[in-house]
Amino acid sequence: MKYFAVFLILMLVPISVATGQQTSNISRSAAACRTWYAAIDPQIKRVYSPPSHQKIHQNAIIEDGLKEFMRIENLQNYDPDNVTSLTDEEALAGMKCLFRLEKVTRPSRFTSQLKLAVSQLFSPAPINLAALYYINYLYTGNLNYAGAVALIGPNAAATDKSGKYVTKQSAIQSAYAAYKTWFETVQKTGLKRSRELKLSPLKGSGLEWYGPVTPMADSSQTEGANPDPLK
Repeated sequence: MKYFAVFLILMLVPISVATGQQTSNISRSAAACRTWYAAIDPQIKRVYSPPSHQKIHQNAIIEDGLKEFMRIENLQNYDPDNVTSLTDEEALAGMKCLFRLEKVTRPSRFTSQLKLAVSQLFSPAPINLAALYYINYLYTGNLNYAGAVALIGPNAAATDKSGKYVTKQSAIQSAYAAYKTWFETVQKTGLKRSRELKLSPLKGSGLEWYGPVTPMADSSQTEGANPDPLK
């Protein structure tokens, strides 16, 4: 669990896209979207500044990483990529880019589990699911939005050979349909007003993000239940 925490901390630090060689299936015509793809796609190299605690003894690194992860987990809002500084136009452009990843099903950068309080084990989140989660991050400004990059709902999940939770592609495609309908409304209504109205991307889909949604969720909520603040 400690090593998992350190890995997740390194994954979530603010990043920039490398300007050198990149291994990617993304066409040159999509160059404007590379910054957003880099947050999701492990085939695009990311560059970040290692935390200062990496310079000390390995055991101390693990302990510091776990403490930092626990600190982040309990933040009401966590914005490591500073998406709240984006203009509405920039945020909407990022969302448009991420919608293009709908058919990409190979593993993403994201470890599915986002919170230590979630005991369920998950299969790695595919790129198309992680892209939807990042769209949610652009919308809410909070990467701590859910307990895991996974969906719950009728017939939304299965288990792999290792017994890990897997969000079915059929559920992901249903989520994309809901998100596209929501996005059309957001474009007409405006991002600022949509946030004020708390328009929910998954409304009416029967799907929810794996909860609890926020660290402030009622402790009586069972794992997987998702009291979505957008609903």
